[in-house]
Amino acid sequence: MAKQLKPNGGENPAAGHNSVAHAPAIKKLDAALRPLEADKEKIAADMKKLRKQFKADTGITLGDFDAARRLALLDDDDARQKTIDNMVRCYNALSPGETLDWTTAVEETGAEADAKAEATGEPAPAGA
Repeated sequence: MAKQLKPNGGENPAAGHNSVAHAPAIKKLDAALRPLEADKEKIAADMKKLRKQFKADTGITLGDFDAARRLALLDDDDARQKTIDNMVRCYNALSPGETLDWTTAVEETGAEADAKAEATGEPAPAGA
């Protein structure tokens, strides 16, 4: 096995390395990141709470919501339509004998929301 070599005879292992020269920049970045990371953790907890409440209120899975939201956030109509077309192609390929029909799915979802609202006496969600 190769002998472990220590710079300067082991007296100061950091001597000759850039870590000493970069220490101020490293410490500055660390100090700047700490409050941002704390904010990030709080924001993530708030988002988790909102998403959990949404699922409880609607019964819609977060995966379904995320997929629809990604489509809705596409600014380019051509890109949005291409994405929808690709999703339909993938669904149809993965589900032999079935065809994904967005119009029927939306109508059924609206009818289901109306029936649930009628059964519970609560108003149907907007857009349903």
